[in-house]
Amino acid sequence: MTNEIALGISIQKMQPYNFLVLLSSTAERKLLEQFLKAVEFNPVSIDSEIQNYLINQILGVSDLEEIKKEQPQKTTTETKPNNPEDHSPTPEIANDSSENQSSEDNSDVTNKEQLRLNRAVLALAKVDILCIEYLFNASTLELIKQVKMMYPKMIIILILNNVRKELLEEMIKINVNAYLIKPLTRDVIFDKLKIILNRKDLMPKEVIGYKPKWINLKEIQIPPLSNVLSKVILFNTNKVGGSEELEQIISPDKSLSADLLRVANSAFYGRTGSIHTLKDAITLMGLKTINNIAIVKARRIFTQKLNQPIFHKYLEEFPILNGLIALDLTSPLKLKALNSEIFIHSVLYKIGMTILALNQPERYTNVLQFFEQGTKSLLELEKEEFNTDYIHMGVDIFKAWQFPISMQRVVKNQEFTIDEITHATDLDRLLRMASILALKLLGNTSEPDREILLTLLQFYNMEEDIISLFNEEYYTHIKSHPFFDMFVHARE
Repeated sequence: MTNEIALGISIQKMQPYNFLVLLSSTAERKLLEQFLKAVEFNPVSIDSEIQNYLINQILGVSDLEEIKKEQPQKTTTETKPNNPEDHSPTPEIANDSSENQSSEDNSDVTNKEQLRLNRAVLALAKVDILCIEYLFNASTLELIKQVKMMYPKMIIILILNNVRKELLEEMIKINVNAYLIKPLTRDVIFDKLKIILNRKDLMPKEVIGYKPKWINLKEIQIPPLSNVLSKVILFNTNKVGGSEELEQIISPDKSLSADLLRVANSAFYGRTGSIHTLKDAITLMGLKTINNIAIVKARRIFTQKLNQPIFHKYLEEFPILNGLIALDLTSPLKLKALNSEIFIHSVLYKIGMTILALNQPERYTNVLQFFEQGTKSLLELEKEEFNTDYIHMGVDIFKAWQFPISMQRVVKNQEFTIDEITHATDLDRLLRMASILALKLLGNTSEPDREILLTLLQFYNMEEDIISLFNEEYYTHIKSHPFFDMFVHARE
């Protein structure tokens, strides 16, 4: 058995990574240095004057006044009254001369400031990993830009008190590798560095007895979507006079019609037993709800033979929770414009999970059981077991069902990283938040998911307290929704 190589050792060079921590708080700096030295990262020492200069850059404290003090003092000439025989400069000329001198002085100051910055950047030549605090000031940003320009391979990790939208945009521009939010913890720091340094050997080990066997993707059976369901799901609910057209599409499908009448007559709508025709059901519930019911119907068709409790949890409850939470989030996030499309994406964009379960029910049961242990992400477990995952499967399914490219793109983008938040769309971000909250209600949470959720909330300037709204009481209430009843009724 080989000895484990410490996180601070470069596997390629078999020598320690050199690191430098620049934090305004001495206590925080020493704590982070202690964490890193414990796993054999090597601290870099720099000149104290340069270190103080760099800390001032972090704090936004300018050295311009100090530099000006170093400038030689210029003597001023007293202005004399105009005299025709006096050939000394007139006040206007003297003022111009003074302004020119001032401009030259300012230029000298700027040059000296640039020299100090250049000297500080050159002092970082031996640094492999720079952990630097960012307090949202221009001086730190300029410093980071200069460092990245001089040392493009240097790993830069920002240390932040909070995350702002404009920061994430700047990070992309200047190629910052990652960021950490205070308070700093040992596990969060190490997990981040494992990813940045690609230390897969230090990731959670395989569970004993877990023996993956890849599947032949050509043998995967993708069930067809009925013509009626396909038309209803993709129906333009904003179309004028759409009710009559939608009724004509639905009426041949007796099962879907029965579901619509059942929901229309549920206690949720308070019309128990009073809705008898498809036309009345469409009028009562509206085109968008009819569209959503068709989506739930499609999911139910594919899962009705998957009777294990863990399948009911992740392949039925999870997508419905996802959809309803997403709808509830649109208002506080000021994303109501997405109401017309969010449910269909929420319920269907993880359909790849269901198709893998249909094709390999026993093996997918094992995957979900390991997923619940929290050692690895679902994507990692699927990839190891099948050499594919629910994202790739979802794209293939949407292609087979001839869904628009825009819908396929949402499936591809669903597992964006924390550093890709600014590249994601509002739809992508909303779906990710709903998914994490839905998993939380099902008792499945992870630190990476929580970190992404908090960052997304900060991106939208939302308080962390909103998470507490999605609690057991919310879960109990939402389970009374007719969409949940559709699954229960199907199993009776």
